[in-house]
Amino acid sequence: VISVFISCCSLQENAIGNEGVIFLADALKINTSLRTLCLQGVSAGTCGAVAMAEALMTNQTLQTFDLRGNAVGMKGAKALANAMKCNRSLKSLNLQENSLGMDGAIFIATALKGNHQLTYINLQGNGIGESGAKVISDAIRASASGCVVDI
Repeated sequence: VISVFISCCSLQENAIGNEGVIFLADALKINTSLRTLCLQGVSAGTCGAVAMAEALMTNQTLQTFDLRGNAVGMKGAKALANAMKCNRSLKSLNLQENSLGMDGAIFIATALKGNHQLTYINLQGNGIGESGAKVISDAIRASASGCVVDI
């Protein structure tokens, strides 16, 4: 019997859409070997982001998650922020270019205050403006986690 454990999966720029991401999220809920997942530019959208957030609430092994360029929007940001509050394995999260806006920045900032495991988050190209950057900066300072943020 040969067991195969995948620790890294990149589906970057594959047009799996939100349906494919939802199937992947269902698998992630029970997976214990995956450490790195790249879903850059897979057209996840809000529905895909919400599904991945639900998976992150139960999965405690994923350490690096790249969801950049998927138009997850404010609702996706809210779901991911809720997942960040209970997930204790995620160290790096890339949400670059996802149209999070100021509201999304507020959700992420709230999650950052209580998450001490995350060491890197990328929020570039999300239209959060100076106010959003300040909210994120204040949250990082309040958490004293040492998380590096790209805005």
